[in-house]
Amino acid sequence: MLSVLQSILCVLKNALLAIAWAGVEVVNLLVAALGLFAAGLIALMPSMPDVPELQSMETARGWLSWAFPVAGLVAVFFTMLTAYALFLLVRIALRWVKAL
Repeated sequence: MLSVLQSILCVLKNALLAIAWAGVEVVNLLVAALGLFAAGLIALMPSMPDVPELQSMETARGWLSWAFPVAGLVAVFFTMLTAYALFLLVRIALRWVKAL
């Protein structure tokens, strides 16, 4: 009688282990799918430009432009400065409207 109960217990343990193993496999497949999705997104990104060769002062400026994109930073700075100036003008206009 005891061996029958032990075999039932063994079957139940193995069934629970099989369920746990299936859960782990599902999680592993989800992680692999997320990794493939991230790799696909990275593959869609543009490649970095080639590093310019340093031979003269002009190429030194090219190196600096490659390392630090100053033109983009200046454009963003002036865009934000313009937006702030427009905000100040709109605020003044709204104060005048409120005063009337």
